[in-house]
Amino acid sequence: MKVLSPDKRFEVRLAHSTEEILLAQKLRFSVFYEEMGARPSEEMIKDRIDFDKFDEYCDHMLVIDHK
Repeated sequence: MKVLSPDKRFEVRLAHSTEEILLAQKLRFSVFYEEMGARPSEEMIKDRIDFDKFDEYCDHMLVIDHK
C-alpha cells in the first residue's frame, strides 16, 4: 500500500526490495554520520551504510519526492 500527498508529489510506502532497503541505509548513513556527526563502525564506513540488528526484522518506510 502507498499513500500519496494531495498534490501527488510525495509517496509514502514500505520498501519493496533489498535494493530499496540498501538505498534507505545509505541515506541513513549520510544523515546520521556525515550530517549529524555520529560515529559509525568500521564496517559501516567500508560500505557507507547504516545498519543494525533490527534491519532484518523491521519494515523500512520510504518517503519519495517525485519532483
